[in-house]
Amino acid sequence: MADLEADLQRAEHTEEIRSALLESANHLCTETSGILDRLSAALSQMQKISQFYTPSKEMASRLESVYIELKDVASEVDNETGKTGLEPGELEQLRERMDLLFGLMQKHRVQQLEELITLRDQLGVKIEALTFSDEKIGKLEKEQSALLFTLEQEAGILHDERIHSAELMQQRIEKQLKQLGIPNARFKVELVKTDHYDSNGSDQVKFLFSANKQLPLEEISRVASGGEVSRLMLSIKSMVSDRKGMPTLIFDEIDAGVSGEIADKVGGIMDHLAEGRQVMAITHLPQVASRGADHFVVFKEDTSDATYTRIRKLQADERITEIARMLSGEEITEAALSNARVLLRI
Repeated sequence: MADLEADLQRAEHTEEIRSALLESANHLCTETSGILDRLSAALSQMQKISQFYTPSKEMASRLESVYIELKDVASEVDNETGKTGLEPGELEQLRERMDLLFGLMQKHRVQQLEELITLRDQLGVKIEALTFSDEKIGKLEKEQSALLFTLEQEAGILHDERIHSAELMQQRIEKQLKQLGIPNARFKVELVKTDHYDSNGSDQVKFLFSANKQLPLEEISRVASGGEVSRLMLSIKSMVSDRKGMPTLIFDEIDAGVSGEIADKVGGIMDHLAEGRQVMAITHLPQVASRGADHFVVFKEDTSDATYTRIRKLQADERITEIARMLSGEEITEAALSNARVLLRI
């Protein structure tokens, strides 16, 4: 920008510059009246008397130095005079160039030419991207096709493995449901391949269930009762925990809707699960509560201005009383205490 401004200023003052250079050259070089001619004459006179007038030697030496320097200057002035001419239309081109740059800076709201150059480079990159967009799109489409093929292959392998695992899962859960008091239980994992892919593959997975011979398999949420759902969830969690190696399992009233012998079997399954991990169960069934290594009771405590929920670990004698209460209600009988001891194996 500074160079362009200097060129424009030079072009606008061409005649003035040329006139000054010519005038300077005349003063330096004009015969008989030019500075160089006069200086040369003075130097000649000093050299003429140097043989018999000692001070003239030094003055002659100094005049010679000045003469050489001025002669060099005169040569440069002469050269510059030849450069001051303008090509036709050059001044107009420089003005148009300046107007264009100022217009662009105003349009793009930048203060410095460097900012405009940076913007130009950025736009150049975008234009190049657009220019070769078809080529890039073609390349990306090929990459997409290759990735999609790999995705389909991997999803197919996962689908086949799921079919195999689904058969084993169905057999195991049906067997456990029969042990939990649903003799006609049928369980099925339905796998449907879709065109949608995610981190889990392309399968749509549904769990189907029927507790009765005459009823078709349906989604669990449509046909299972509360007790059946509890036993299904216990069976599924029991199987998944073995596969996943879960260190802790928490059951929140998963035994809801069951009682008696089935409750005892639920407690047995939880007891088995606790052999390799920590199991925490929230329950109202004495058959389940008695299986735990530790027993905590949750209760509410009222104060003058609030109600608080508390939890407390029971001691051995307190545990007998709590199990008995769970068996008989608020009025604890000897029979209930005796049954509590049996459940606790005391």
